[in-house]
Amino acid sequence: MKTPFKIAGLALVALLAVQTGFAQQRQFDPSKMSERQTKMITEKVTGLTDAQKAQVKTINDAYAKSIGDAWGKSSGDRQGMRDKMKTLRDDREKKLKGVFTADQYKQYQEMEQSNRSRFQGRRGQGGRGGGRHQGGGGQVQEQQ
Repeated sequence: MKTPFKIAGLALVALLAVQTGFAQQRQFDPSKMSERQTKMITEKVTGLTDAQKAQVKTINDAYAKSIGDAWGKSSGDRQGMRDKMKTLRDDREKKLKGVFTADQYKQYQEMEQSNRSRFQGRRGQGGRGGGRHQGGGGQVQEQQ
């Protein structure tokens, strides 16, 4: 009679361990977001100087921190959060545009459009959001 209880107990422990692992995996880490974004930009946008790369990193660090702060302060107001994210994205875009040359900014916009298209293609898969977005730095942008 003890064996079924042991099996049930082990199954419960395993289930809790898996759930805890998923919860930890989904925690937002601003520094990782900034690293991903900076790496992608410096790999895809050609001709960046070291000074430009440093400025991109500074902009991405501030943006990721702002996103983290906004998520921490959100109280379930989805529309308010969406508006805040748009404001933060627009501010980041303006700052990046000031760092890049016209050609570099065009490359950046093409990279962002490619990421948006790839993300939107995934949204229909797997229900709510279609899995984790890889390669866009954690950014979700609305099509305009």
